[in-house]
Amino acid sequence: MILDPADLLAYIRTRLPDRQPGAPIVAFWYCVDGPRGEYAAAVAAAAAGVIPCVVRRGFQVANQLSTDLTDLIVDHRASLEPLPPPTAADPVVLLLLSRGEFFLPQTASAARLPEWFPGAGGREVTVWVEDLTRTAAVAWDHPAVQNAGLYEAVYRLDRALADRLREVVGLDQPRTDGWFRLISGLAKPRPANLVSHLDLGLALLAGVTSAAKYRITLDQSTAPLTPLATGVVLVGQTSPADLVGLGSSLTEALGMAADPPDVLLPLTALLEESTSPKHKKNKAGRFGQAIIQAGYTAHRLYSVMAHAADYPMYPLALVRGVTDDVVRAVGAAAGAIEARLRTGV
Repeated sequence: MILDPADLLAYIRTRLPDRQPGAPIVAFWYCVDGPRGEYAAAVAAAAAGVIPCVVRRGFQVANQLSTDLTDLIVDHRASLEPLPPPTAADPVVLLLLSRGEFFLPQTASAARLPEWFPGAGGREVTVWVEDLTRTAAVAWDHPAVQNAGLYEAVYRLDRALADRLREVVGLDQPRTDGWFRLISGLAKPRPANLVSHLDLGLALLAGVTSAAKYRITLDQSTAPLTPLATGVVLVGQTSPADLVGLGSSLTEALGMAADPPDVLLPLTALLEESTSPKHKKNKAGRFGQAIIQAGYTAHRLYSVMAHAADYPMYPLALVRGVTDDVVRAVGAAAGAIEARLRTGV
C-alpha cells in the first residue's frame, strides 16, 4: 500500500521545513513494493527538486550508514552532479527507494561527499534519514482510501435492523417495548408506537436508489430517523460505561438475546469501551453495542471524509485500516441480523 509519487512528493514538501535547517542534504526513505525504477522515473518527472535514489545495497548496519550514504550518492552521480549548489533554503533532497523499511535508528549520520558534488565537494555533512513508509500522510478523502464499501455496508445494516425490528414487533411486541422507550423521545414528531417509527424508516430505505451512495441522516428536517440513525443518536448521548446496557435493550428487541452471535466491534469503539468485567460477560449487551457503535463510527467517518480539510492527515495505511475495519464491523453486524430474518423469535 504505497502513495503515488505526486502524493508522496506533496507530503515531502510539508516535511521539509522541519528538517535540519541549513543542511545541504536532506534524505527521506520510502519502501516501494513495485518496480522501483518506474517509481523513481515518475518522481524525477514530477519534481525537479527531489532526486530519487534506488537503494540496491547497504543500509543494514548502523555504523556503516555514513559509508552507505556516500556510496549511494556516488551511484547517482549522473542525477546529482548537474544540480546547482545547495543552499540553506534549497537543499538537495534525496528520496531513497527501497524494498524494505528503514530499520536502523533514525539518527543523523556524517557522510563525506565526493569531490564532484555541487558546491560541497569533499565536505563531511550530517544527513538524517527519515523513513516515510509508515508516516506519509493523506487526507481522509484521498482516493486511495477506497471507502465505497462503507456506504453499501451501512445501507445493509440499516435495512436489516429495520426489517428485523419490524418482524419482532409483529410477533412479540413486549420484547421491543424497552427499546421503544429509549428511542421514542428522539424522533420528531414523537411516534405513537414502534411500528409507526419503523414504517417511516422502511419507506425511506425502500426509496434509496443507490446503496453505494447511502448515508445516514440525522437531520429530521429533511428525513425521518431510520432505526440505525436512531441508534447513532443514542450512542452520541450515552457514556461508554452505559453502552452495553443500551445494547442489551436492542438485542432483546431483535429477539436475539438468548443466543447473540459474536460480531466485530470497531477498533475505535474498542478503545473507548468500558473495562468492567460485568460488561465483558454480557454477551447480549455487547452484541447490541457492536451494532450501534458500528453505525456510529461509520457516521463519524462520513463526516470526516466530507470535511477532510478540517481534520489532520494520517498515514495511508492507518486511514485505510480504520476504514476497512469499520466496513468489516458494519458488514458483520448486518450479516448477523440478516441471518435471523424470518426465523421467528
